[in-house]
Amino acid sequence: AGFGDTFGWFARNMTSADIADLASISATSTFEVLESKAQALQPGGSGLIVLDWMNGNRSTLIDSHLSGAIVGLTLDTRDYHIYRALLEGAAFGQRIILEAFEEAEVPINRFIVCGGIPAKSPLLMQILADVIGMPVEVSSSANTSALGAALHGAIAAGELTWESAGKAESAIATVYRPNPTAHEAYNEIYNHYRAIHDTFGIDQRSLMHSLREIQANSTQARLPCETRGSVGSPGKRRGPTARITYTSATSTGISTIGPIVPARASDDAAPKVPIVTAIASSKLFPAAVKAVEALCA
Repeated sequence: AGFGDTFGWFARNMTSADIADLASISATSTFEVLESKAQALQPGGSGLIVLDWMNGNRSTLIDSHLSGAIVGLTLDTRDYHIYRALLEGAAFGQRIILEAFEEAEVPINRFIVCGGIPAKSPLLMQILADVIGMPVEVSSSANTSALGAALHGAIAAGELTWESAGKAESAIATVYRPNPTAHEAYNEIYNHYRAIHDTFGIDQRSLMHSLREIQANSTQARLPCETRGSVGSPGKRRGPTARITYTSATSTGISTIGPIVPARASDDAAPKVPIVTAIASSKLFPAAVKAVEALCA
């Protein structure tokens, strides 16, 4: 998974009210408050090591069924400690990728980054430089990947040559250079990270696979419900706890399923609280209804 997905997940779901209050008072974002507090910590100052596999590991383990882990939590751990460890974990993951290239005898001469995060998180860029022990160069273009795709398209169409396309590459806007003291500290922490990485990602990866399976099985519990106005059939009772109603606007080609509301002694007294709304084309609507009904069977 990309860096931004993990940081966004954390900022949305795992930050304390104190961080939100500070962001509101200072008229800044949650990210900026987290960055400020995390920056005050020294390398390893969180006491944590994070495997940022919240959406699996793309490289080098190539396993979408792995999941994340935070090692070292105590009662003193705060949200900005975890955030700092997330940044460090992302950098450690990049170091593993670089080492894989080196083991394959592919030399790494420069490390250039692009996109939105390099501009939004100077702290991550400095941590990255300190972890890998080489300068991190930030492209001046926030859309370097799109630019590269356009240049390749122009070459394929015969509008540019490789030589002329090379002249259109983005300039380097900023360079983050490794701090020798921080790099030495991260070398020690990286050894611990690598041990945890190999344990959960290689030697005992079945543990995380098993957790995913347990979660998947637990979500298969079915909700009793009552459906009304089923396509091609009258409403039928599925159970006492909820009912599903839906309408079809076939003239617009759009159909809607919802809402789900608790069943009461009097349907009129039941609060109309939307829980699930699904929109599909009119041709697919009957199948969508059947899918929702199956969840409630």
